[in-house]
Amino acid sequence: MIKLVTCTWGFCNSFPIQDTMLYRSFVKNNSPENFVHFHYSRGAYYLEEQDYTGRMGSQAEYILFKIKLLKESIENLETDYLVFADATDVYCTDNIDHLPKLFNLENHIVFSAERNDWPKQNMIAHWENYPGYNQHDLANRTFLNSGVQLAKKSKYLELLQSCLDKYCSQSVTGYGGDQGVYTMHYNTKSEPKIILDYAKIFAWSTYDSNIAEFHKSQNKVVCNNYGTQPIFLHDNGTNYGGQKFIAKFGLEF
Repeated sequence: MIKLVTCTWGFCNSFPIQDTMLYRSFVKNNSPENFVHFHYSRGAYYLEEQDYTGRMGSQAEYILFKIKLLKESIENLETDYLVFADATDVYCTDNIDHLPKLFNLENHIVFSAERNDWPKQNMIAHWENYPGYNQHDLANRTFLNSGVQLAKKSKYLELLQSCLDKYCSQSVTGYGGDQGVYTMHYNTKSEPKIILDYAKIFAWSTYDSNIAEFHKSQNKVVCNNYGTQPIFLHDNGTNYGGQKFIAKFGLEF
């Protein structure tokens, strides 16, 4: 069994997840029962959020909600595998049941890749013993993006706990949210091992991409270089000037 998991947080006690592009596109080809949404009230976690922000600076709330509290929520979730996706800027093109067969999820956790290198160097300067990206990733501009992830549940819980133990208990500013924590984990080759979906088999994070390298076919997007049809499209970075590829391709939901 595989389920899609997402989480939100805010000062309200609920979030209209069924109005989102993620939910509406997902249920076109998947059972609504396999869509799992966790919402966290910031008021209930005010003191924890203050602690995280005081120790880790800007966007530390992403670490609290998307790593610590998400781990606690997933522990009791009945599923063998899961996809984690950001709630408001991700589109699902197809059924997800086959995804565990496409990767070695006994040993790897799969993250989408993007061309934008985040966090930036001024933030990374605060990280101790950080080796940086390998030459392959630098040459091809394939950097970790945390907006879409695929894992076996047990391995995902291992990842979240490892990140909590190694990074989230420290007072290190500059992580830039959960993506910085996962970037540190990936580039230090920590276990459980994260791999990037270079061929866009599972997911495509669109920020700074060239639209000419993709085309639309039957409400799906095809990557010209690999002939793959990513199941998830993550239109990340639109608030920083990124293009809205989902709208440009006229994908329906």
